[in-house]
Amino acid sequence: MSRAEKRSAVTQTALIGHLVHRIRRRLCFARSDHLGVQLRRHALASDTGAQTVREALDLIHRIAPEKISAMRTCLPGGIAIEWTDYANGWFDAATGTCCLGGQFVATAGPVDLALTVVHELCHARLERCGIGYPEDQRDRIERLCVSREIAFARALARAGCGDAITVDALCRKRDSLTAAQFSDTALRALHRREVLHRARMLGMQTPHCVRRCLVLATRKRLRRLRQG
Repeated sequence: MSRAEKRSAVTQTALIGHLVHRIRRRLCFARSDHLGVQLRRHALASDTGAQTVREALDLIHRIAPEKISAMRTCLPGGIAIEWTDYANGWFDAATGTCCLGGQFVATAGPVDLALTVVHELCHARLERCGIGYPEDQRDRIERLCVSREIAFARALARAGCGDAITVDALCRKRDSLTAAQFSDTALRALHRREVLHRARMLGMQTPHCVRRCLVLATRKRLRRLRQG
C-alpha cells in the first residue's frame, strides 16, 4: 500500500469514527444506580446483560466491598455496557468509565464480569494516581492489573465462588503478556477494527431514519473536506 493510500485509509477511518461516535452518543442509554455505582446500558444491548453486571457487582460487594468504594471515587462515569467487539472491557480515561463489550457481557457469567471490572478498576486507580499508559510501560501495567484479577480470583475461590482453574488461567495469561500486544501499532489496528464494526452494525441494526442521517452527515462532511 502506497503512502497516499495509507493516508486515505486513516482519513476514512477517522471520518467514520467521528460519525459513529456522534450517532452512538445520540442513542439513548438505559440507566440504573446499583450499589451506588452508575450502570448504563446501550439502547441496543439486551436487558439480560445489565442484570448479569448487577450480579457481578453484588459479587464484588460481597467479596471485596472496598472495591465498590473505590469505584465511586475512581470511576465517576460508572460502568457502561457498550455495543462493540473492541475488547471484553476497557477503561475510558476521558469519561472515567469502565466499559464492557456488549458481546462479552451477553456470553460471560458474573465471575468473569467481576474479574474484568476489577482489572479496569486497577487502570482507573493508576490513572487517578497520575500514572499514564505510555507504550514502554504498558506490558508492566497490564501484568499489574492481571495480578489484581488473580488476587480477587483467589478470594473468590476461598469464598466458594470460584475455582483454582480460573486462577491458573489468569497466571498463565499474566506470564504470556508481551509488549508487542500493547504497542501503538497494535492498539491502532484494534481501534480501527472497532470503528468499522460499529459502523457496520449501526448500518444493519438501526432504524432507516438513523441510517439516512448517517449518509447525509457523511456527504456533508465530505463536502466540507473538499471545500477546506
